[in-house]
Amino acid sequence: MAEVGEKCGRAAGDPACQDDIRLCVSELATNAVLHGVPPGREFCVRLLLDGHLLRLEVRDGGDGRSMIRQPDDERCTGRGLFLVRELADDFGVTEHVPGKTVWASFKVATVESEESFSRLPRLTRSLGAMTTLQKIHDVPVLMCAPEGEPIRSERDALDFIGDAGYQGAQWVVIPVERFDEAFFQLSTRVAGGIIQKFVQYGMGIAVLGDISRHTEASSALRDFVRECNRGRQTWFLADAEELRERLKG
Repeated sequence: MAEVGEKCGRAAGDPACQDDIRLCVSELATNAVLHGVPPGREFCVRLLLDGHLLRLEVRDGGDGRSMIRQPDDERCTGRGLFLVRELADDFGVTEHVPGKTVWASFKVATVESEESFSRLPRLTRSLGAMTTLQKIHDVPVLMCAPEGEPIRSERDALDFIGDAGYQGAQWVVIPVERFDEAFFQLSTRVAGGIIQKFVQYGMGIAVLGDISRHTEASSALRDFVRECNRGRQTWFLADAEELRERLKG
């Protein structure tokens, strides 16, 4: 948490508020880990600059609610959100499905260049679980890195759905490497459960990469892939070029 706070504090530029921002990053990120994120799920820290208004956001995919408690002299904990509210110029909570974003904004007198903010990474709890938002033929697409924790369950799918919805994406593109082997064994019902979550939230999912090893071993999977690729919700595609062609229409 200290490293995340240090990076955000340096990017802020204004010496007058760097310490406040570092503290707020630490408090909100710690709250996300301890109270907002179920085991195996992720949280996201973002720092946004609009003129001289700097906004810190911490999003998680959990069901916990953010509550401000009055400080209690007898307790060593429970002051985090109270401190954030007092230090920030504005503060609030935005609910998502699933999860929420706790945010705080600061008025800064001096700022680093816009370029320094574009270089600031999107920081998550799980290393390698980076995502980038791209537009392909004017369609907002959340592209997931091939490195990261395996996607094994509906709960994992909700992290991607929440992140995509938060960033305004219509599709999530997940490399084959991110899926657990059970995803390609239809008898486990893992694929059905994950895809159903995307359908439930109206989010498209594209599995990107070579799955021939799996389809050659299972006629049921071949039929499933063929059927999915006839629709507009779930695709199994070989590469990024095929994705671009699909999104043309």
